[in-house]
Amino acid sequence: LIVMPLIVLSYVLMPFGLAGFILPFVEWGVGWILATAHFVSKLDGAVWLVPSWPHWIFISMVLCLWTMMVWKGRLKIFLIPVLVLLVGFILIYKQPDILISSKVDLVSVRDNEGSLWFSTGRKERYTAKNWLRRNGQSEHDKHMWSREGSVDGFPLSCDSYGCRGEVQGQKISVAYSNKAWREDCDWADVIISQKPVPYKDCNAKVVIDYFDLWRESGYALWLTPNKIKIQSVEDFRGKRLWTQISANK
Repeated sequence: LIVMPLIVLSYVLMPFGLAGFILPFVEWGVGWILATAHFVSKLDGAVWLVPSWPHWIFISMVLCLWTMMVWKGRLKIFLIPVLVLLVGFILIYKQPDILISSKVDLVSVRDNEGSLWFSTGRKERYTAKNWLRRNGQSEHDKHMWSREGSVDGFPLSCDSYGCRGEVQGQKISVAYSNKAWREDCDWADVIISQKPVPYKDCNAKVVIDYFDLWRESGYALWLTPNKIKIQSVEDFRGKRLWTQISANK
């Protein structure tokens, strides 16, 4: 009731060079609005973090709600079960169990409680922040895995050569060196190597090495005891003129 009328008044007075008398009051009002917003955002429970939804669920919900508001007649009542079904899909949607950045500098693994654990806290902080938000996890709850030994709640144990362990019934190896992936090739179901694995000379079901990430950018893996689902950034966004694969052709 104060800021917007004063802004309109400043535009009216601007041709006469008198807007300067009004704009300080606009600044004062905007300052109070921002101060109120910052105060409310810091209250307990003011922000509710939820995991991200698949795009098709979000688009379907928007279309359903828009149709219910615009459509005339009782037929829109039949959209209520559709909305309930979409909410059910949101509740059962599973976030990736493993995320790998395009530069191989950052890997995250989900524990049994649904929290992400990160391989480093120094590199690719912006990527890690986005992963946390998509997981519905606060930055204050960011977990780091140890480079040596194991940590309570984290499914992998590590040494200077790499990390290995079992996630969702699949044996996982994160290799920092050639020695690590060579030793784990006959044991692991999934090898994630910061080094190139020549000719994929490995018995693991899935091998993601330096060159895979260089070509396909980041990867997401969904794990179950009987299945491994893989999606790369290149698969999700498609081939563009400026992407690595297109540039090499």
